[in-house]
Amino acid sequence: MIMKQDALNSARKERAWSIEDNHTIANDKNEHAKLGIKTYNDFPKHEADKLRTSLEPLYKKYTKFFSTGLIDSIQKS
Repeated sequence: MIMKQDALNSARKERAWSIEDNHTIANDKNEHAKLGIKTYNDFPKHEADKLRTSLEPLYKKYTKFFSTGLIDSIQKS
């Protein structure tokens, strides 16, 4: 039970870090240079919408598989 809770806590922390990293990398040119990123482009809205639509079946399939709220939180981020 302790290992399961620790794994869940670690996964939540890793997710929070990846979201923070996304904002930093998307907006900080110095971070691009530090990480060796030569170009950075956001998806155009229509491409992001296509990706979001194509993922819907997976979200529905795995909503009950993962802990309550995980898929919803991924969709909102």
